[in-house]
Amino acid sequence: MVTHLTNVTKIIDDYSKLTINSGNELSILLKNLTCELFYLEKFRSEYQEKHNSIMHNEKGAVSKALILANEEVPELYMLRRVMNAAYRVVDALRSNISFIKKEN
Repeated sequence: MVTHLTNVTKIIDDYSKLTINSGNELSILLKNLTCELFYLEKFRSEYQEKHNSIMHNEKGAVSKALILANEEVPELYMLRRVMNAAYRVVDALRSNISFIKKEN
């Protein structure tokens, strides 16, 4: 998982350094970023299962179970935040590519 997160960070760093007219490079970054997000979805699914299992097995109040699950599976929160931000970068990449197509 760490390798994929590192790759996502590198892709986003590369994107921030590109000029807006780098259509081919934007397409490559888009392809690489969506692939990395695909791989991260597997980890998010596994952590979601662990989180749900803790919630389901905990007796008592739902709020207590939620706190316990969040404490025992902090990776889920981190993945949600990072992946949501990365999906917004995917949208930006698509918009930039679309802009380039309209210009040409």
